[in-house]
This record gives sequence, C-alpha cells and structure tokens, in this order.
Amino acid sequence: MKKIVILSIISLLFISCSRSKEPNPGYIQTSSPIFIKYIPLNKKIFVNFTNTSNTDSNLTKIVRFNLAKQGYRVVGQQEMANIIIKGNLNFFRKIPISNFDNSGVSFGFGFGSWSNRLGFGFDTYPYDIYTDFVYAAQLSLMIEIKNGVNPEYYETNINYQSPKGWDSQKEVKGLFYQKVIRQLNTYLNVN
Repeated sequence: MKKIVILSIISLLFISCSRSKEPNPGYIQTSSPIFIKYIPLNKKIFVNFTNTSNTDSNLTKIVRFNLAKQGYRVVGQQEMANIIIKGNLNFFRKIPISNFDNSGVSFGFGFGSWSNRLGFGFDTYPYDIYTDFVYAAQLSLMIEIKNGVNPEYYETNINYQSPKGWDSQKEVKGLFYQKVIRQLNTYLNVN
C-alpha cells in the first residue's frame, strides 16, 4: 500500500512539473464586429495587405498560406476571386511602460527654530522605478464577399497588444500574425 501511495505522489509530481503553461499571446480587439452570413461554395480568395508601418511584414504571404491549408483556393487576381481580403498594417511599435513601486517609507525628526517645536513625519517615495515594454499593432481590414449582384463589405480595425516583457520583435510579430489568422478564421467560419 505504501508503494502505491509513493508511486502516486511521484507520478503526480512528474505530471505537474512536465506541464508547461502556454504563454499569454496578448490580446486583440476589433473596432466593430463582423458577422459574415454567406461564404460562396467556390472558395476563391484573394489576399493583399499593404504596410505603412515602419517594420517589415510578410502578412500577405502568411495569411495566403494558412487559408490555402484551410481549403481555400488562393488566386492572384482580384477579379477572379469571390472572397477578397484587403488590409493595411498601420503600425507595429514598441511602447515603454514605466512602473512605480511606492513601497519605501521615510521617517524624520526635526527641531524647528520657530517656537522651538519638535516635529515628526513620514512619507512614501518611489522606491523602485523600472521600465517595461509592450508591443502594439493595428491592422485595418476589409472583406468583400461576392454573392451575385450585391457584394457584401465588412470593415474593422484589429488592434493588438502583446504581454509585458516580450522583447523579441520577431516573436511578438509571430503572435500577432497568429491572432490575425485566428480572427480571419472566425470571420470566415473556418474551424
């Protein structure tokens, strides 16, 4: 019986130590909701993102690749597509965040010359000042669905903020691209 209890405890320790938490990939917010009612059966899709930010971006290539994996037929000309996704990477920047920790306390005694008074006081002061960083990005998005005579247009801005402390721009860009792809999959009802 003791062996079973000891083995159970050891196995629980190994299981709990071997699990790694998925890093928080930041959060995403859209300026307006998009609810697409109809996706054409012939899934010909055209994707093109421009980039007016001051960073390199291969978002068009990544989104095309991921939508092709989801069963969409990616076409090179907008006229041939019945689903058109366009957008612009407006900005991708690193933003410093200052943090103040008011955990220090100072005490003081003093003698004053005015009426010979004795004084006592205390004050808190910024004990630890440090700077952290987050990345922020914004993508303007337009989706056009051609369903015969009247095409449907959907527009939104996708705003992204990374978690604090991620210093690698390349990693944060990858997280942002994953969030954009997940959002597009939600819009296009791809599971």
